[in-house]
Amino acid sequence: MVNMGRSLKGLFRSAVGSSEADNLRVRGTRDLARRIGFIRPENVELTKGSTRRVVSFFNPALKVDSKGLVEIHGRAIAGYYKYVSMIARVELSLEDLTSGACRACESRLKAEPEIFPGGWIDFWGAEDPRFTKVEDKEVIVYTGRTLAYYSQTNIGNTFPVVAVRNNGSWSKKGYITLKPDEAPLAVSIKNSFILEHKMDKLAFLRVHDVSGRFHLLVSKIDGIPERDGITPIVVGETWRVIDPAPFEEKVGWASPVVGYSGEGILVLLHGVDTEMQVYRAFAMIIDIEGEDLVVRSVTPTYIMEPKTVEEIYGDRPYTVFPCGSWLVDNEILVSYGSADTAAGLAFIPLSDLMDLLDKGSTGY
Repeated sequence: MVNMGRSLKGLFRSAVGSSEADNLRVRGTRDLARRIGFIRPENVELTKGSTRRVVSFFNPALKVDSKGLVEIHGRAIAGYYKYVSMIARVELSLEDLTSGACRACESRLKAEPEIFPGGWIDFWGAEDPRFTKVEDKEVIVYTGRTLAYYSQTNIGNTFPVVAVRNNGSWSKKGYITLKPDEAPLAVSIKNSFILEHKMDKLAFLRVHDVSGRFHLLVSKIDGIPERDGITPIVVGETWRVIDPAPFEEKVGWASPVVGYSGEGILVLLHGVDTEMQVYRAFAMIIDIEGEDLVVRSVTPTYIMEPKTVEEIYGDRPYTVFPCGSWLVDNEILVSYGSADTAAGLAFIPLSDLMDLLDKGSTGY
C-alpha cells in the first residue's frame, strides 16, 4: 500500500555531480540574451477553431529547418474561462530574425492550430510544448491538463503528452508516467521533453509530489508507441538531477539546445525565486556515462531574467520561460514565454554561455 503522506524524495538515485552543481549555484544574473522581438497576442490570428481573438500566445517551442523556416509552436488562449489553451504554429523567416530585429513579429501573423485539447489526458488544455526529434520522428511533448485538473483529487493533474508529426499533422501517441508504485505520489508531471542520447532515449520531467516537493528528473524510456492513442509510457531508470537552490521555490526543464554537438546534452532550465517568484533561466550540461547520469557543469548564475516591459508585465508578471532553443551558427536562438502573454525571441552567444558553464564545472 502507498502511504499518501510519503514524498518521492529518496526514491531516485542522484546524478553524479548533482551535489557539486547544487553548491556551485549562487544568487545573481549575467543576462546573455539579446532580445530580437515579441509575438504579441493582438498580432496573432487563428486560421480555424475559435472565432474569439487570441488573448495570450506564449511558452513557444521552436524548430528551424535547413531552408531557414522558423516554426514557432505557441500556447494559444482565446478566452480566459478556465485558461484552456491549444498549440498553434506561426512561421517566420530565419533571415528576418538574424537581421537584428524581428520585423515580422510586429505584423499580423496567421497561426495554424495544431494540437487541440481532447480526451481525459488534456481536457482542460494543451500547453507549454517542446520540440525534438526522436527515432527520426518530429516530436512535440506538451503538458496535458487532465480531466482531474480542477478536481479535489490532487493526483494526476497534468501529464506530459507525446505527439508525433506525420504528413503535417500531429498524432497523440501516449503520456509519460512514473512507475506504478510512484505514480500515486505525483500531483503533476510537467516541463518535459524527450530526446535520444548515445544509446538511450531519455525523458526529462519535473514532478510535483503530494508532500509539496518538486523533483527535477531524467528517466530512461523504451520509446514512442507506434499506434495513435493515449498509451502510458512508463519510465525506467530515473535520476534526480538537482534540487532548488536555497533562494528558489522550484526549478524546471526548459529545453535542450538542438544542434549542439559538444560533449553531453546542453539544456536550458528555469528557476523561480522565493522572494518574488520571478522566473529566470540558467543552463546545464549533462551526460550519460556508463550506468550513470552525470552533471558536468551548471551556470553559477542565471543567464536571463525579466527586464523588458513585455517580460515584466502580463498575465504572470516577471517571467521568462524558455521552451525552445536551437543552435544557429554560433548563437542559440531561444523562444520563450514572456509574462505568460507574448512569445519572446532572443539570441544567446554560445561562447558566452560556454564561458559561464566552464566556471560552473562539477569536475566530472
